[in-house]
Amino acid sequence: MNRHLLFHDLIAALETGACPVCQLTAVATERRLRALFHESVNDPGVRAELRASLGFCRRHGQQALSMGDPLGVAILYAATLAEARRRLELAKLRGRFPPRAGCPLCETEMLDSDHYVEGLAAALQDPQMQARYADQTAGGLCIHHMERVLAVACRHVAAFLCDREGERLAGLAHEMGEFIRKQHHEFAHEPLGEERDAVRRAVQKAAGVGTALDEERLR
Repeated sequence: MNRHLLFHDLIAALETGACPVCQLTAVATERRLRALFHESVNDPGVRAELRASLGFCRRHGQQALSMGDPLGVAILYAATLAEARRRLELAKLRGRFPPRAGCPLCETEMLDSDHYVEGLAAALQDPQMQARYADQTAGGLCIHHMERVLAVACRHVAAFLCDREGERLAGLAHEMGEFIRKQHHEFAHEPLGEERDAVRRAVQKAAGVGTALDEERLR
């Protein structure tokens, strides 16, 4: 991807308030799925790949169903079911199932995620990107992608990220404390303020939004 385009994609993703790596990776995955159903349902290579993996993982299977193309899903999964029957016959003969491939969308999602992690680590050397990242309306990275960006960032970018994310985590922890305090009967009369959606934001900060968490990359 053109570096100039990637820079502006990262800026736009920060403006959503969600983790920019999660956001851009999810958009790329949705784009791939739409392209698959519009152009590649009858592609022998695509069908072979899905046979090898016995279809998509649970999450991407549900996402495929939500695309509103039941005929496309039927064509792909007819081949998947045929492959499942073939594997059963092999298991009957050999006493075990043959190995299967991983979900192809999970694999491409990993590559997309790597691309955006590395792109953000490089882009944060630019003062404009740092200023946008530090803006209070930007939600910053989820914890998972924060750790991955820190692992590849240069020293001064890593220090910048640690400072900004430390501030965000401290602020969110305070809001969570306020939310919890106001659930107590003694303080239930106090109206909820910015902490109203702190629980949702805390979960998103910890788990990310809209994409699989490739925890094995952190090991």
